[in-house]
Amino acid sequence: MHLIVLRHGRTAFNAEGRYQGSIDTDLDATGLAQAAQLHAALPPQIDAIVSSPMRRALRTAEAVAGARGLPISLAAEFRERGAGVFEGLTAPEARERHPALWQRSITRQWGEGPPGGESIRDVFVRVASGLVRLHDALAGRTVLLVAHGFVSKAIRATVLGRTDDFFAWQLRNCECLPLTVDPHQLRSLEDLGQDWPVGAARALDHA
Repeated sequence: MHLIVLRHGRTAFNAEGRYQGSIDTDLDATGLAQAAQLHAALPPQIDAIVSSPMRRALRTAEAVAGARGLPISLAAEFRERGAGVFEGLTAPEARERHPALWQRSITRQWGEGPPGGESIRDVFVRVASGLVRLHDALAGRTVLLVAHGFVSKAIRATVLGRTDDFFAWQLRNCECLPLTVDPHQLRSLEDLGQDWPVGAARALDHA
């Protein structure tokens, strides 16, 4: 399966540097303009469009689907990572309100996440499941998947089998990542977890 991962257009939370997570934000004016320009920037051959069910992703997918005359399939496996108590906060606010969690780099631990949120391992589990399901349904096709900042990191790491640059690499709003997905070549979660860059410096990963 040829997969084009597309991060949704900009939201007000993106512009303000806030953790979005499970908050169902919409695109801002810049995000809407970004989405409207996608049709011409994408490859001519797209066989299927799949989207996270979150509004910011779906609105972006709709801009492409309308121009291409294709339906949109929703895939909950690719919703954004839940950031729990950090959601809605900027990095300085999160550091001030939750100093102990911030000191532990809680959003960057493999097996633990912010209270009320997901661990990174949780996200990798559902992303891997979603990739296998998409491949089973659309093998040999070119699929546009509209997702999120953190989830795009997890998709890339899962497909490429590497996590060493997980926090350094970032897909910008309405930027694309082309990948070839072969479920038989995906590394196990245990292997990925063993390679996890636990010493990575703290920073806000925009969603």
